[in-house]
Amino acid sequence: MNSKQPARYIKRRTANNLKMQILQREGIGLDEGIAKPKPAVISCHRCNVVNSRENMFCSKCTYPLVPEAYDILKESERNEIEQMN
Repeated sequence: MNSKQPARYIKRRTANNLKMQILQREGIGLDEGIAKPKPAVISCHRCNVVNSRENMFCSKCTYPLVPEAYDILKESERNEIEQMN
């Protein structure tokens, strides 16, 4: 068994993997032109109702679906507390 094929295969696979990790760490993406499509719907974590991606809050239980919705809720709570004082 004097074949160099396994060593070549491992070297190529490791080199490509390492190269991709270095590029990702530096913030360079090789597939920048290829965008992964986002799903058109998002399910609520509280009641499992399927909502449109445009919704910020669940249409059934009004649970926040996106981080921006949390910010809106916190701001409104802060305003209510200020009005009480």
